[in-house]
Amino acid sequence: MSGGSTKARNKKSVNRQVGQQNDKIDAVMNRMEEFELWSTEAKSDMQEIIKEYKFMTEKLDDLESRSRRNNLRIYSIPEDAELKSDTVAMFVDKWLRDELSIETDLQIQQAHRALAPKPKSGQPPRSIILNFLQLHVKEMVLKRAWEKKTVKLGDNRIYFDHDYTARILLQRKAYADVKKILKGEGIRFQTPLNKMRIHWANGMKTYNSAEEAASDMRGRGYEVEDTTATRGSAGRGGLKSTGSRLGHASETTEPRRQANG
Repeated sequence: MSGGSTKARNKKSVNRQVGQQNDKIDAVMNRMEEFELWSTEAKSDMQEIIKEYKFMTEKLDDLESRSRRNNLRIYSIPEDAELKSDTVAMFVDKWLRDELSIETDLQIQQAHRALAPKPKSGQPPRSIILNFLQLHVKEMVLKRAWEKKTVKLGDNRIYFDHDYTARILLQRKAYADVKKILKGEGIRFQTPLNKMRIHWANGMKTYNSAEEAASDMRGRGYEVEDTTATRGSAGRGGLKSTGSRLGHASETTEPRRQANG
């Protein structure tokens, strides 16, 4: 009788423990289902946030680009060269007229050095940013500078370019390896804003990113470095802006070209 009672109690104890374990397993399964549901919803929400972030980034970049439309950057003018005149605007106005044979009123509203720390002796000078009242005057100056090909101030060769945003500069810089290969092969190309046009033997093709151009070139048998790292930096804003009175201009190490391409 005693043995039977013990077996019964043991059986009840085992059943109770099994039931408890089953309850715990059910609870864990329920939590896993809840977590999977939350994970799916969180992933969907994150995708929406990323999509919205990309839209806002592109919108802000577009607004900043528009604010810089009348700006022009001049590179390699020696530091303190402008001290020969009362203001930077007066110095650049006179020099541009003489160097590019311009008689039109340039209507330069503002002019200043890029707001980066003044370089030490032997380091490249900061660029000068000009803001023109009229867009067509800025375009005329840039066109004449590019057409002349070699513009100098004393013994220094001077370079001109649009005043791009930091994000666009990074996107343009990502084309460096592609440009190097194209130049070596003697293939004509152009880089309007952050795109690239390559004039292949079978026709011209436009690429929306360095990664797209590099991928197509690999398919054509060229060895091109991966541009993903640079592209990622550009997508996050990349360069650190030093701020500017003319559309938050920033100083960068972007290679300068005398010709637009």
